[in-house]
Amino acid sequence: MSTSPWCRAKWARLSRVRSLFITPRGSRAPFCIGVAHRFWNAGEQPLICRGWIKPIDNIEYFLTEIFNSTKANGGKRPELYDSAFLMHRYKTEFDMTEIPPFVKTFIFPIILFIGKFLGKYKKFADAPAPARPR
Repeated sequence: MSTSPWCRAKWARLSRVRSLFITPRGSRAPFCIGVAHRFWNAGEQPLICRGWIKPIDNIEYFLTEIFNSTKANGGKRPELYDSAFLMHRYKTEFDMTEIPPFVKTFIFPIILFIGKFLGKYKKFADAPAPARPR
């Protein structure tokens, strides 16, 4: 079992498969390695987290690009072409369980093809290679 980062916001929410935990400021929320999870700020203050990931592989690049894409797309969700590219390139490392399998299997390849044709992926020219499955 690993633990989530320390939370500096008044409250944070950690969602796991079939579970929702609301953690007060400064607390930890445990989750098992390999279990899908996500967390978000449940309050008005900025959510500042501290944690660790092992092995690190490409998580910093992946999350940076997802957050940059989300910010550039109005703050709600990453841009479709960016999501399709990143989810395809790093599919051996990461998954977004909110995206239905049908979309990842059938729609994203079409989006990838269109994005490549339109030159949407030039910004990812220096993207690190995906980690090899362990």
